[in-house]
Amino acid sequence: MPDMMPRSETDSFSAIYLAARREWNERYGSYISRARRAQALSGILAVSLAVSAVGNAWQAHSSHVEPFIVKVNQLGEIVGIQRIPKAPIPDEARIKAQLERWVTDVRTVYSDPIAELNIATEAYAWTEKGSAAIDQLDTWFRSTKPNERAQKEEVGVEIESAGPVGANTWEIDWTENHTYKDGRAPSKDYWLMRVRIKVAPPKDDKTLMANTNGVYSEWFNVSPRTR
Repeated sequence: MPDMMPRSETDSFSAIYLAARREWNERYGSYISRARRAQALSGILAVSLAVSAVGNAWQAHSSHVEPFIVKVNQLGEIVGIQRIPKAPIPDEARIKAQLERWVTDVRTVYSDPIAELNIATEAYAWTEKGSAAIDQLDTWFRSTKPNERAQKEEVGVEIESAGPVGANTWEIDWTENHTYKDGRAPSKDYWLMRVRIKVAPPKDDKTLMANTNGVYSEWFNVSPRTR
């Protein structure tokens, strides 16, 4: 017959176990309950924050600025309000100015890498995404490596002329002035670009800030020229 624990000892063991379990529940049960409530509250807050973040992102994406001209008299009283039309079609003078600056951005070499980054960023912002001009810019910057050139020389751009030669095609002439850091005498060379453009007035604030005129280069060709 197998050994069996006497009933009195079994009852004593059960009493001790139950007492220990009861003490554990009393001592830590409230902690666990509070922890579970805290976890539940954290979950609720996480969901609320996620919903709030999505809502804020949607609102920021959908919000837009409506500019107005407010006319006041000498007493500071409002006498009229006029909505400013968004991004009107640029005239020839504005297209000319932007293309001249775009060429300058693409061809200039600065010693300051931050300045170089800024003009390259602007050049890309003024180039039609997915166009041949984007690929041409990529090839140009990869092959010429402006940051490496800046260790040996600086290049300044002087626009000489710019004008339309077709419905959406412009021609720009410019001079590049090279200043060398090894003591060589400065030099000049002369260039001609034909560029095809697209005009697409911006429809949102982000695009308006990056390309106010909505003038984009779609394709270009650069060739040397005589003075």
